[in-house]
Amino acid sequence: MKKTILFFFFCLAFGFTHAQESERSIKFSLGASFFNLNESFDDLFFYNNSSPIYLGLKIKDKYRIESIVNASIIEKNETPDSVTRGSLTLGFDFIQSLFDKFHLYYGPRIGYNTNATILTNAHIAGEYYFHKRWSVSAEIGCNYLLDNQNYFQTNSNLIVRFYL
Repeated sequence: MKKTILFFFFCLAFGFTHAQESERSIKFSLGASFFNLNESFDDLFFYNNSSPIYLGLKIKDKYRIESIVNASIIEKNETPDSVTRGSLTLGFDFIQSLFDKFHLYYGPRIGYNTNATILTNAHIAGEYYFHKRWSVSAEIGCNYLLDNQNYFQTNSNLIVRFYL
């Protein structure tokens, strides 16, 4: 898992420098889920008091490799120690342009969190570009979580992305 994470961040760094030279065939994106519909429930993979941050590479407007990072630091009143929780998810999206400013994307994700839970996800979304560097996406998906018990859950997000 560590090698996969290092490889992904290497690809991000290479893609960012390469994107500046190659007439935007590779675009770096930074996104946030400002309204995660799962936050009001007992979410089993992402942690309730933090929203995911999306870091991605969009390749020729046909593919996206994206990591989703989520972190929380919880200070307990009983002890002076704090607890750090987080998750990292890596996904691959296939992108289809339906209209000039609207794209459909779908694909798989795999993730891991500090509770040693493994996530597999399948999702589909629509992404609307309201500016050449800004988009908003509505995403739905299904999660299958593997730990001491197996869980199935649906998820949905509203994501705002900025493209460099």
